[in-house]
Amino acid sequence: MNRTGFRLFGSKPLQEPSELFFTAIDNANIPEIKKYLKQRKFKINQLDSNGNTAVHRALFKHCSLREPEANKYIEVMIQLGTHKADFNIVNNSGFLPMEIAHLEYSKDRITVHMLKLLRCYGATR
Repeated sequence: MNRTGFRLFGSKPLQEPSELFFTAIDNANIPEIKKYLKQRKFKINQLDSNGNTAVHRALFKHCSLREPEANKYIEVMIQLGTHKADFNIVNNSGFLPMEIAHLEYSKDRITVHMLKLLRCYGATR
């Protein structure tokens, strides 16, 4: 975009900071996640277009992978918890992160370590 606010011909639209943050969460890009979390005005509990927080997204990614790949999302949760993310926000589907965790645990798709982290950061059911 130029200074007038119009997109220049052939240029890609700029992504919102929240989209870039969610992409970093999805990719477990810890340096990028830390960069966003250090910004004073950044809202850690913002919702994506599906009503999920970063906690929901990291949990979904963790559950969709097998170890050792899934373990990257444990560090993501630690970063979110350290920066005071709310682990008790209901998404658009009506689920708390801990409810999703219990459903996935019954399918053997979540590690015990992730369950302990959720509890450590105050997730309730």
